[in-house]
Amino acid sequence: MSRRYARVYASIFCAWLSACSSTPSKQTPQLDAPEEQIVTPQEATLRFDRAVSLLGAGDLQQAEKEFRSLHDEYPLYFAPLANLGAVYLKRDRPVEAEAALRAALEIEPNNAPVLNQLGIVYRMLGKFSDAEAAYLRAVEVDGNYAPTYRNLGVLCDLYLQQPKRALEAFERYQTTVQSDPKVAAWVQELRTRMGIDAASGATSNGADARGEP
Repeated sequence: MSRRYARVYASIFCAWLSACSSTPSKQTPQLDAPEEQIVTPQEATLRFDRAVSLLGAGDLQQAEKEFRSLHDEYPLYFAPLANLGAVYLKRDRPVEAEAALRAALEIEPNNAPVLNQLGIVYRMLGKFSDAEAAYLRAVEVDGNYAPTYRNLGVLCDLYLQQPKRALEAFERYQTTVQSDPKVAAWVQELRTRMGIDAASGATSNGADARGEP
C-alpha cells in the first residue's frame, strides 16, 4: 500500500479522535491504515476513497456495503475492514464492531488507532478489563497516540474507580495535544478530589502527585 494511505483521510475525522467525554460517545474516527506489503489494485483504492466519502457524508448504510464488498474481494486489505468496524460502532452495533476490529488486528496487530477503537468497543460492552488491555497495548505500540491516553483516563476514573491512574493518563494526554478544555477541567477536578496541590503536585499529607511518599 502506498505511503499516502498510511494516514488515509485522518484529517476528515480529526474531531472524532478523542472518541469519548465524561459520557461514553458512540462517535468513531476514520481509522489509520497501516503500511502493508500487499499491493492493492488501483480500482480497490478508488472504491475505498468512495466508501470513505460516504462515511464522511454520514451515509453509513452505503459505506457499510462498500467496505464490506471491498473486504470480501480483498480480504487482506486492512483499511476497509478496520473502517467497517468504525461503521458498526457508529451504527451502535458494538458486537459486530468488535469482530471486525479483531479481524483487522489479525492482519495488522500493531495498529494503535484500531487498538484504541477496540478498547472503546470493549468499554461499551462492559468488558472493562479487555478495554484496559487494548488501551495499554495501543500505548505500547505507539506511545504518542494521544486519544488512547484520553480514553484510558476515562476508563480508569469512571469505570475502574482508579483516579490516580486516570490523572496520570490525562496528564500524559495533555503532553501530546495543544489544548483540550474538557480534559483540563477533568484534571483539575481529579486533583481537587485527590487533595493534590496543583502548583506543587503534592497532597496535603506530603505525598507527591502520584500518591507516593
